[in-house]
Amino acid sequence: MRTVVVIPTYWGRKNEIGFKEGDIVYDHATPIDEEGTLGRTLESMKILKKKDFKLVILICPTYREIEYEAEEKVRKIVKGVKLEVETYLFTRKTLRKIKRFGRNSQLKENVLSLLSLQGYANVRNMCIFASHLLNSDITVLIDDDEVIENPDFMDIAREFIGKRVYGETVYGVAGYYLNKYGNYYDDVSIEPWMTYWNRFGSKSKAFDKIIGCGPRLKHTPFVFGGAMVIHKNLYQIVAFDPNIPRGEDIDYLINAKMFGFNFFLDNKLSIKHLPPKKTHSIWKRTREDIYRFVYEKSKIDSQYEVSNMRIVSAKDFFPYPGEFLTDELENKIFKTNLLLALEYLANNEVEACKESIKNIYLSIHEAIPKKDPFTAYRKIQKYWEKLIDFTLENKKEIRRRIEKNSLQHAMKRYKTKPGETYYIPAGTLHALGPGNMLLEIQQNSDVTFRLYDWGRMNLGTSRQLHIEEGLEVLKNVKEAGRVRQPVSGRKDGITEYDMVSSEYFSCRRIRADKKSSCFFEGSRPLIVSVVEGGGNIKDKKGKKTPLKKGEVIFVPYEMRDYGIEMQSGAEIIIAEIK
Repeated sequence: MRTVVVIPTYWGRKNEIGFKEGDIVYDHATPIDEEGTLGRTLESMKILKKKDFKLVILICPTYREIEYEAEEKVRKIVKGVKLEVETYLFTRKTLRKIKRFGRNSQLKENVLSLLSLQGYANVRNMCIFASHLLNSDITVLIDDDEVIENPDFMDIAREFIGKRVYGETVYGVAGYYLNKYGNYYDDVSIEPWMTYWNRFGSKSKAFDKIIGCGPRLKHTPFVFGGAMVIHKNLYQIVAFDPNIPRGEDIDYLINAKMFGFNFFLDNKLSIKHLPPKKTHSIWKRTREDIYRFVYEKSKIDSQYEVSNMRIVSAKDFFPYPGEFLTDELENKIFKTNLLLALEYLANNEVEACKESIKNIYLSIHEAIPKKDPFTAYRKIQKYWEKLIDFTLENKKEIRRRIEKNSLQHAMKRYKTKPGETYYIPAGTLHALGPGNMLLEIQQNSDVTFRLYDWGRMNLGTSRQLHIEEGLEVLKNVKEAGRVRQPVSGRKDGITEYDMVSSEYFSCRRIRADKKSSCFFEGSRPLIVSVVEGGGNIKDKKGKKTPLKKGEVIFVPYEMRDYGIEMQSGAEIIIAEIK
């Protein structure tokens, strides 16, 4: 089955600057001036026996200004590793391309809002969406702080997916993390403040029950975002919930179960998890856990009967995370943060103490969702299905033609004649046939995206194509093509034709049927191009500048009023910005 492996990679400000208010919050975004762990992950993939998959790397910057720098950083890392796998980079630029195409196709904004790389849940959605764009049957999610140690990892990941096991089709498989010591427990030390917030103890019970004993494949109440295998029949229906601040992996398991899909944990599918040390304070990490558990509990509590959906309960996810989704959650939050506050106070960390007390307040007055999360997610799920359907119905033709090197068959051809005008707005796919000489008027740009090269070879190799970049800016512009040039005025042997007029600029052609002069009142700069004959351009002081065929003259605004003396048969084209 067609497989896509997707790795999100997170990048932040330079190390000396660090996090700033307004940045997107991730556990350990790599400073843009450091190498990070992505290269290590890619290097580890070289041991894989099977490399029959496509790789997508999602580049997730914490703020917009570094997105291009992050892309270049990742591109350099990928080239340096030289992993022999077909690799794609998925960026904010990619999303802008898709959003633009969607808006041009009248796709509603509530659907387009799902196209985002801000926050963990949105990033996970873009992981499965990118895989969907590549027509995958199976999506394998791993993270950039992991290392693959088993050469058979891909075979194990795909062994059961889409097959019948215990009378049930497997559409979701969960792997698990190994810590630096090679075991599946969280590498943490239990502290006194955790007495009522025994999350790691609860997880250990769940891990022993699901991972530590047979059979190999069994229903699981937990999943890990960096070790998930998802069949298209699941990911085309169930989306990650963008409203959850973190813990999006287990929340996805809840959503999947609501729609009748179970995840199976495979106790042979492991990956080593080697995250950098967390830098956020304990009170802040605890606050994030409070928000996620309160949200997930609210979603479960707000369920009601809906056709083709299943009512789930906290017990379906015992021992973890189910023990944190019951009515005991409020009591756990109160006692835990009281103990944490006292510990901070004993260490004379007064501000951290205050923040711990604030966690109790927030759990009651802020963390509880204002809107019913179950109904809100049902709307998101419907938008997700519309987005999936839209991508199935659109862009197939142009992608197919690009991949088959037959893009020219999708283009409209014109037989050109001297004196004609063609309007080609920005974003229009175009090419010039042989035997043409033209005057091209455009905004100054050194960028050309080549989508097809007519099979042309240069020193035995084909020139580079820019398919993804080209698709980003490509538009279906109905106004493009040959345009009429109506006469706009005749006076004293001068005939003026309107060529093109848009919201940005206008062009007109002026022809002298006899030796003549024309005058202009300067209100904005102009570009004067001589296409036939010649003459002079004369400013108000009488200074003349010769005009010859093939020359282009820039007339600045400072010249104000000026005139053009034209020989008989001369022809000029004037371009003027608006």
